[in-house]
Amino acid sequence: MSDLFNSGMTPRKLRQIYSDGFQGAPINMGDHEALFSEGLVKEGDAIAHLVRDNPGDGKRAYLWRSREKYDKGAFGQESQTTGDCLHGFVLINTYETNGLCKKRLKDMKVGDKVYTHLDNIKTVTRFIERDHDDVMYTITTDVLMQVISATANHQFLVPTSTGFQWIKVEELTLEHSLILYGEVERIAKIKKNHYIGKVYCIDVEDDHSFIADGYSVHNCTSHGCRNSRDTTRSVEIHIKGESEEYYKRGATEPTYGARGHSGQGMSPSLAARFVTQYGWMVRQNYPGCVDLTRYNSSIGSGWGRKGVPKCVRDLCSQHDVGEYLTPRTPDEAMALFQNGYACHSGQNIGFSSTPSKRGIHERKGNWNHDMATVGYDDTKEIWNTRVYLVVNSWGRNGSQWTKWRNDSSLQNILGPPITGMIVVDASVWERYFLGGGSIYFYSDVEGFPSKTLPDYGTTAYL
Repeated sequence: MSDLFNSGMTPRKLRQIYSDGFQGAPINMGDHEALFSEGLVKEGDAIAHLVRDNPGDGKRAYLWRSREKYDKGAFGQESQTTGDCLHGFVLINTYETNGLCKKRLKDMKVGDKVYTHLDNIKTVTRFIERDHDDVMYTITTDVLMQVISATANHQFLVPTSTGFQWIKVEELTLEHSLILYGEVERIAKIKKNHYIGKVYCIDVEDDHSFIADGYSVHNCTSHGCRNSRDTTRSVEIHIKGESEEYYKRGATEPTYGARGHSGQGMSPSLAARFVTQYGWMVRQNYPGCVDLTRYNSSIGSGWGRKGVPKCVRDLCSQHDVGEYLTPRTPDEAMALFQNGYACHSGQNIGFSSTPSKRGIHERKGNWNHDMATVGYDDTKEIWNTRVYLVVNSWGRNGSQWTKWRNDSSLQNILGPPITGMIVVDASVWERYFLGGGSIYFYSDVEGFPSKTLPDYGTTAYL
């Protein structure tokens, strides 16, 4: 046990650690570097001509507006619900008018107040209930003998030599300790069992954590990959005039099914590999293979262990992505946006669900997630600093800047507020999103040929 914990460090004191800031953590860089060695991702010279011929500094690119033209309201409609979950009978630390109370997880509802790992009181923004037919991990600590069971990807707060880290339960060993009732407890036993039944989780504003049976646990990525891809192909049709039609929204399930394990969560580099090697599909029924008409998290989750079926891979090959580009500098990133390319990236960083007075969602907390960046603004005309506009896969959580919601002249420039979008200061985006290294811009998304409409004698009817 390090001196840090012997000196009495508890989750209450994490506030200072969070305010001081953690360095951005590159995600699965081994997978990332393999993409380069195999020529599936390009950088440097492949981007240099864009920086030279159409640089992005001092300009702006609102790529999401093209996707809204063809798929209005798409952002936020499909909320990622594959989350890491617990049994419904675990007790959650909630806040009522008379102070600390306990409530079964299965009885939680949106609007409830809970205590987080930082000892803050925060609001539940989403309640998740789903069927589970897979492994559950049961953890027992050594002194209090406290027992808790969780799905493989549920994250627990673990003390390290430099602070604290969220670690998935499937990666825990007997060498780890957990935070239990605000104290450090060594793990005594880890057991795996197959469980069939209901599991539950909640999303919590800002801190994205809660206390379950005394443990500090995290709340619940193919969505970022799909959102950036659909945005890029929309720009190719709308702005670049390519002879294609948007047709339908892209599906997330094939990409998520290629993550290589039965738990939840996917490396952005694996998503890039699958889409580059095989391609993508849209939301429709593919008779004899799979029905992707509606978003169904269990389909992609179910393919994780065995892999994506051959019929799906074959259908994906009808629509491929030319190549991925990875920038290393802000100038390269802005040039890519300016030339119509959206991106997705993986990073270990969190944000407030409510924007500040300056219209920016400030950095708050840390969690691993894949997000799509669909625009930037370096004009300083709306925000007083360069900003990047990011969409996530958490449905309708979060809120937009009051000025954006109420100012019609601003909406003439930005369009209507986008559900699930956050505005990120350049100093944060360039350090954590770009600096993390696990960032991929789409190039040449092969879509659907345009259709020639019949001539009815006047375009007024078309």
